[in-house]
Amino acid sequence: MRFLVSGAARGLDVDARVRSIEAFAAQEGWGNAMLWWARRRRKCVASAMVLVRPGRTGMLLHSPATARGVDTGLLARLIEAVSAEGLRQKLAMVQSLVDPLDQCTIGVLKDAGYQLLAKLICLRLGLPVEGEYCWNRSLKWLDHRDFSEADLARVISCTYEGSLDCPQLRGLREMSDVIAGHRAGGAFRPEAWLIASLDGCSAGCILVNDSRVDLSAEVAYMGVAPSCRGKGVGAAMLGRSAELAFGRGRDSITLSVDSRNHHAVNRYLMEGFIAEETRLAFMVSAG
Repeated sequence: MRFLVSGAARGLDVDARVRSIEAFAAQEGWGNAMLWWARRRRKCVASAMVLVRPGRTGMLLHSPATARGVDTGLLARLIEAVSAEGLRQKLAMVQSLVDPLDQCTIGVLKDAGYQLLAKLICLRLGLPVEGEYCWNRSLKWLDHRDFSEADLARVISCTYEGSLDCPQLRGLREMSDVIAGHRAGGAFRPEAWLIASLDGCSAGCILVNDSRVDLSAEVAYMGVAPSCRGKGVGAAMLGRSAELAFGRGRDSITLSVDSRNHHAVNRYLMEGFIAEETRLAFMVSAG
């Protein structure tokens, strides 16, 4: 596990990171983790782990490509092998998030057969929000206690039409898996999973979980039906979610958006979100 975190490096910070990953994996279920390593002359030279998560998705963790003692060639082969095993075990995809400046890791992932999915912009909105959102007062709200999973699946599927957020993901999984993945992305709060209704029709949805590591609320998914775009539905859903999150004691709302979705990025910035970092999402899939 130490080699997974830092290669051959040692220190108190390494031990702390090991404990953090162990706690996260234990929370997700160690029985769902595939931890592999490669040795040369009895010394570990590469380590990779695929953590199987709800929704038939795997999360890849691996030795830092630039860490002391790591063989990047073997690391790429190991990542390719453990990811392939995960896909053989019925995962639809395995994903990895990378710093855009980490060219060494990007090269390793590409050598392992991973493809660039998206450049994600991570944004945060502090709570409480000053001023008021541009509300569409005709909207009605349903939360997860008021609708079925089939209802939610129909709304999400509708919002995919014409969306610029990670279009390569569409069709890789059944909608039940998509919803299970969103539910697992933090502490599930049914009252924060909302469908917005406009004139009796579903206008969009926003699915918000609470973070397990800080006081933020995390937007797992937000989408607006094509016929309702440009009517303030997105802003209203964000405003409603901000109110609910602050009422639960949350201090901020976070979300990630595909950088190609320029309209959404600009809209979030106009609503007061601040860009904190950028990550590249890489993926290998069974499709």
